[in-house]
Amino acid sequence: MRIGEILLLREVLDPWVLTQSIQQQPGSRQRLVSLLVSRALIDPDDGTLALSEQHDYPGAMQRHLERRDPALAELVPAEIGRRWVVLPLGKSRRGGLVVVARDPTPILQASLEHVTKMPVELAVTVAAHLERLVRSIYGELDPDPALEAAPRISGSLAAIDVSQLSLSEHEPMPPPTPTPRTVSRMLDPALPTRTIPSVTKELDGTLTQIDRAINRAAAEQHAITFASRLWQSALLLRIADGAALGRRGHGPRLGAIDSIILPIDEPSLVQVAYETRGATIKAPGGVVQERLAALLGDPAGPAAAPVIVAGNVEAVLVVGEPSSELRNPLGKLAALADALGSAYERLGTA
Repeated sequence: MRIGEILLLREVLDPWVLTQSIQQQPGSRQRLVSLLVSRALIDPDDGTLALSEQHDYPGAMQRHLERRDPALAELVPAEIGRRWVVLPLGKSRRGGLVVVARDPTPILQASLEHVTKMPVELAVTVAAHLERLVRSIYGELDPDPALEAAPRISGSLAAIDVSQLSLSEHEPMPPPTPTPRTVSRMLDPALPTRTIPSVTKELDGTLTQIDRAINRAAAEQHAITFASRLWQSALLLRIADGAALGRRGHGPRLGAIDSIILPIDEPSLVQVAYETRGATIKAPGGVVQERLAALLGDPAGPAAAPVIVAGNVEAVLVVGEPSSELRNPLGKLAALADALGSAYERLGTA
């Protein structure tokens, strides 16, 4: 069955909400379950259980993602993690490796076993949450082939698709499906306690705070507070009317943040992030870039990541020099920007 039908049969989603979400999905550049989760229309674990039923693989719930063993990430090469969107969770009871994947298949399992030289057991979870974790650990992801190939769906077609699923109490319902498996029975309970790196633990906590923020200002403050601990300067710029406008920031040279206005049509790190729609360290020369660098304290390695809402770049998060040696800073910046985008979409207009 289609994922929408499974969600309806599990009674976690209203048919009208599903219809509207299907119509809006192409513009969001998100998979359907990720879109519903980002807008707080379904619980992430309900989405994972539905995906588990659809793919017939165990589901990695939020508690499993939060308790993953970070040391195991090194068993999968970064290029593989980015391309296939996979992340090791822990050792299995049978001595293998439990790996959560965006698109679990037997071929992927065999490929991972070849790469890791270990037995692999696959699980599935909400794409948006897994992508955020993979991006923070392995770096910027390859384009999602499912979204590249997905046709645009008209409103009338979306309505027809949903109405084809009969939920009348006078008609026979399909037999109840078995409760989807989770990875709890797969993971080895006797694993030794591992120390999670403080930066990784703090990033996970910040992403959770952003996901639970009650308004945009709170979400932005969580992001900037975290950025202030990792980078010597940070600046969140809102995109409006062809310009990047200062919204919130951290750094001794920023001054009055709401007075910062940078044109988006002239070469700068902000322009690159805006046009490529991805995290970047490519800073072109130019007057605007020179001004941006001065605001950030003339860092040697500035970086920027777009905050995307419903397929549009609504803001850009820029950072300066890392405060200390930092593993995969671009991935962590992208994870922050991605979380802000989800929060913006969920909370609506500021």
